[in-house]
Amino acid sequence: MPAPSVSPHIVAVLLCLTTAATGSLMNCFIRLVTDELHPFEIAFFRNLFGFLSILPFAVAAGRSAFRAHQPGRLFFAAFVNLFSMMAGFSAVALLPLNEFTALTFTQPLFQTIGAALILGEAVRRWRWIGTLAGFLGVLIVMRPGTEAFTPASLLALFGASTYAAVALIMKRASNESSITAVLYVSFGITCLSLPVAATVWVWPSAYALMVMAAIGALGTIGWFAFAYAFKLADASALAPYDFTRLPFVAVPDYLMFGEVPDVWTWLGAAVIFAASAFVTRAEVRRTG
Repeated sequence: MPAPSVSPHIVAVLLCLTTAATGSLMNCFIRLVTDELHPFEIAFFRNLFGFLSILPFAVAAGRSAFRAHQPGRLFFAAFVNLFSMMAGFSAVALLPLNEFTALTFTQPLFQTIGAALILGEAVRRWRWIGTLAGFLGVLIVMRPGTEAFTPASLLALFGASTYAAVALIMKRASNESSITAVLYVSFGITCLSLPVAATVWVWPSAYALMVMAAIGALGTIGWFAFAYAFKLADASALAPYDFTRLPFVAVPDYLMFGEVPDVWTWLGAAVIFAASAFVTRAEVRRTG
């Protein structure tokens, strides 16, 4: 009896979870070096090491990895992602990681709306319900009316909205191989971020370089999983799974910085997980 095949949607979900896990750990590492380096410089090194980590795989894949079908679209994704990264890294340096993560959960809402209005995707009712329910979980975490909305919080929101735009651009470029997409975007952001980093440049220590090498590797793994996931499923279908970054960030945040999520954070996370599970069940029933 042949083994049952795995649904492409399930594979895409697992890849999104990989992106969430690596991104959460990467943010913890970014916090480790913000006392020594400006976030703009950290962003440059993150992309430089990320580009260097993907380059051997591109070489192994052959010349086809260096031939993009839509190089202009990939460099545009790099340009937009530059703004997202600069804002996000600055917010990581200024906010508790749990609060930063909760604020960036607005990204799937932007992404689902953009998928409907810009990509013309048929956003099914259960996706809207799942995304809005996940956003309700974010509101529980944030508790509007408190001091959560600071200038740093606005940076996090700006980073989330521009990253949602990157996701939609990458969906348009889904005919590119994952290696090609990550290679071009990493190279583009490295070049674009260098002149920005030069304005605040400080030579990093050996410790900072090692941490930023890890940041680059984690970022590349996350980007690779991110790019391949969007080849397998619609952007709006994958949006709710970004919410899993909250539990992923909680453990390393506690171990490294002693920051403990409060009961509202865990309650919001429970709502977020329930929303994601609802969308997964509906998608499996539809495709199965």
